[in-house]
Amino acid sequence: MDTKTFSCKTVGIAIIVAGLLISGTIFYFNYQKYVAEESIGGQILSSVAGTILSDEEVGEKALNFINSDILGGEVTASLNEVYKENGLYKIKFNIEEQEIEAYVTINGKFLFPQETAINLDPPVAKEIPKTDSPNVKLFVMAFCPYGNEAEEIVMPIQELLNDKANIELHYIFDKSEQGEYSSMHGEQELNQGVRELCVNKYERDKFWNFVREINENCNYEDVDSKWEAIASNMDIDVQKIKDCVSDEAQDILAQEFELSQTEYLVQDPKEHKNEERISISGSPTLIINNIVYDKGRSVQEYKDAICSAFNTPPEECNQELSEASESTGSATCE
Repeated sequence: MDTKTFSCKTVGIAIIVAGLLISGTIFYFNYQKYVAEESIGGQILSSVAGTILSDEEVGEKALNFINSDILGGEVTASLNEVYKENGLYKIKFNIEEQEIEAYVTINGKFLFPQETAINLDPPVAKEIPKTDSPNVKLFVMAFCPYGNEAEEIVMPIQELLNDKANIELHYIFDKSEQGEYSSMHGEQELNQGVRELCVNKYERDKFWNFVREINENCNYEDVDSKWEAIASNMDIDVQKIKDCVSDEAQDILAQEFELSQTEYLVQDPKEHKNEERISISGSPTLIINNIVYDKGRSVQEYKDAICSAFNTPPEECNQELSEASESTGSATCE
């Protein structure tokens, strides 16, 4: 195969990405040693015997090949990570902010897209583990509409189960290479995420009602000017929340970012491109006993999932709850 035909000179980045992801495409590295041959996807690949490269060598070689032979200098790919997976090297790299994954044989001879390999032992869906008191984390962005919907779904469940389950609200923030934090919908969304965490810390009994009032009365363009009046009407100590934001924001942001970057087992790998672990980027994401919940998004479905995580479900789990609003399905802010 002449990989030059995948140059981006014709239609830019679309051709680059297509050239790497097109089904059945395998790129040949001109490498001198191999002992035997085996077939993947109907094409002949060298065996792993003979010469085995390190992850650093494979990463450098693959990146040089992609930049010189595929991208041709039009844009530049950057390497994210390289690691062994199922007897191959898996590489992850970025092209114009889009992450692309591929595999390389461990002798560094063949590069092929992830979609070419077929897993003969696909991961299976997992049951949510049971505990005496389930830990539930709902990750959202403060003004993501789908996250707000999930908050509305969780609120009556939290009220129903109260101290029977530990239901927590957490926030998704981004972090730049310079260490600056941001949120998808702007600075006011970031500010409000920190405020709500401060209210949860210092005015916990008013936290969920505060979140509801903010969702109903504010947006990411006006919350900085409206939250104080809402907090005052709820007898929340506004100065205490301001002091928390002023003194503790960086620690709060760091803790939330670390929590979202933790890799969690997923309930159904098919919902995550067969990945068995993911970090959190989509709002909303529900975690129950450290497993990413992957089923329906409704009050009854959330409640049943949380109740299934009890060793002995409490009486409250028998109670049916009315739907808070019409579900938007599996949509997320990401």
